[in-house]
Amino acid sequence: MTKKLLVSSIMLVGILFAPSFIFAETKNSTIPNSFQRGNSGEFVKDIQSILKNDSLIYPQGLVTGFYGPATEQAIKKLQEKYGLPQTGVVDSPTIGILFPNNVQLKVITPNGGEVFSKENSNKILWSVTVGPITANGKEIAPSTSSTPDSVLRPSIVPFFHKASIDLVKDSEPSFVYHVATVDLYQTQYVWKIPDKISNSSDYKIKISVGGNVPCLNRTISTDGSINDMPCPMWYSNISNSDTSDNIFSITGKTTSDNTIMIIKLKEMLRQMQQIINNLQNQLDSISQLISAL
Repeated sequence: MTKKLLVSSIMLVGILFAPSFIFAETKNSTIPNSFQRGNSGEFVKDIQSILKNDSLIYPQGLVTGFYGPATEQAIKKLQEKYGLPQTGVVDSPTIGILFPNNVQLKVITPNGGEVFSKENSNKILWSVTVGPITANGKEIAPSTSSTPDSVLRPSIVPFFHKASIDLVKDSEPSFVYHVATVDLYQTQYVWKIPDKISNSSDYKIKISVGGNVPCLNRTISTDGSINDMPCPMWYSNISNSDTSDNIFSITGKTTSDNTIMIIKLKEMLRQMQQIINNLQNQLDSISQLISAL
């Protein structure tokens, strides 16, 4: 075998086998132990998508899937904020502070017997308790509780803190209507119920973090449907939720879409008529000037 052929064979073997161990995480749904500069894949995109929520931590805000110097520097800033060693490596303690994996939720309202009217704005209330955030056996943020009456945020907030509010029914387990994606620590949401929601007396509200919570690149349509994009792979392994203890009712009727459209069209017609009247007045004035010449 000539030297040139030997080199070509080695290069071919490298091309065939290198991706299987260098980029294995792109196809593997198991949470890797750590990430560092030079890694690539969907997990890295998840990290970048979360980091970009804070421009002070990650001003570039790029979601490329490649763990380069900008991502490494952002991780160092994050680690500095949380009191961790500034290694630039996403290790287990760093993963632990990226996600609210020790959250407890409690639906306060509606929790049984309430009547939500479509004519009114209805308030959904909940409480959230975040357990102490620890790293290497050291507590870096204390346990903190938030309620609608006392809205407190932990001194150090996990970066990814989205929660999902969903409407469910006891009589129809398959029924799930996505109400909103909210800040976990917001503890209240004002809901104007759309007419498409049927009146019923056996609804419950469910609040969730993790799992199928719409997050990051997901978008919610005006009709409440979810344009399905995957949550971070590791975040899908975390799931915590609470549902109303008892059922509540939805009643009433809101202004239909057709009625709203008619109102808008009438307003447009009124404005067009005003423009025509103004033009007619100007034409009359010009005509009078011409006649006087």
